Amino acid sequence: MATLKSMAVELVASGWRSGPLEVASGFVRRWRGLRPRFRGRGLLLPGSAVHGRGMTEELLAVGVDVEGRVVAVAYLRPGRFLRFAGAVMVAELAAGRPPPPLGVVVEVVRLRT
Repeated sequence: MATLKSMAVELVASGWRSGPLEVASGFVRRWRGLRPRFRGRGLLLPGSAVHGRGMTEELLAVGVDVEGRVVAVAYLRPGRFLRFAGAVMVAELAAGRPPPPLGVVVEVVRLRT
């Protein structure tokens, strides 16, 4: 996953797509997250935790393990914190998007920008 820095990707599984995700590289970009608004794009973060500090709207968080399997799906309210056991990356999506099924294997697909 270290090769995913500074690019746009999408998580893709049979019957589900995340939509465009910006890969968060560096501490500042990870801390800033999607604040204050989504602007049509989600965020893919390395690690197993996300925060809603400074957010003005709820978001959908999807935890993915090293094999690409969705290990957790949860809604993150502003000001809250989530940690997903076993996750190596977390996608932050708009709360209105349908979540992927738990256990489905997703592929990280690079988008042309």
